[in-house]
Amino acid sequence: MSNIDSKWALTVMDFVQNSYPERLSMVLLLHAPTAFWVLWKILKPFLAERTRNKFNFLGKDFATKLPDVMDPAHIPTNLGGKSTLTPQAWVQQELASADRTGAATGRAS
Repeated sequence: MSNIDSKWALTVMDFVQNSYPERLSMVLLLHAPTAFWVLWKILKPFLAERTRNKFNFLGKDFATKLPDVMDPAHIPTNLGGKSTLTPQAWVQQELASADRTGAATGRAS
């Protein structure tokens, strides 16, 4: 990592956010630790506004705010939602659904 200079890192970050802008639709951060806030303050000025706007910060009271940004059916029960799926089971379900509709492969059903 010591061989990576800041100019190169900024070039890569710019390339990724401009070449693949819609690969990330939303980031939810629930009760982020202090270390994250330090990192965010460093990175934020280098991110495009459209990328910065995709980050949603929900503090200690995230359980009351989470249903405003996400369907409760997709929120795990331990976070106040209705989903009983494990993360792995949810990914398998989504992949199976995308495969049936052709979304994952670009094929029409």
